Amino acid sequence: MEKSIEARRYLGRQAAAAAAARIDAEIHRRLALSRDPEGADYAAIAQILREERDARPPTRYLTTVIAEGDRCIYLVDGEEDPRNWSPPGEEITGGSALLRILGGEPLEWDALYADSYGSG
Repeated sequence: MEKSIEARRYLGRQAAAAAAARIDAEIHRRLALSRDPEGADYAAIAQILREERDARPPTRYLTTVIAEGDRCIYLVDGEEDPRNWSPPGEEITGGSALLRILGGEPLEWDALYADSYGSG
């Protein structure tokens, strides 16, 4: 069981790192201002997230998030199913831990949060 969890964690980290390397920081910054899920910037980043997620099964969800004050919000969600899609600006449950991670604090967790969309 331990190896399975470690293998999944590794694949998830690989997917996240590969997506981050491909996402243009300027496009992501513009999107953080506009938060337009209908625009070309959103579509380009969502496509990268889907490609990197799909290249590393069983990775299921891959999103980008930003810190906004003392909370974290979704910015881009690669999910195609509207029932599981998180719109730009939606607050993330468990955001305080995510803020610590975004601040550079290494945390080793198998689940960061659980909400109506699943766990991350």
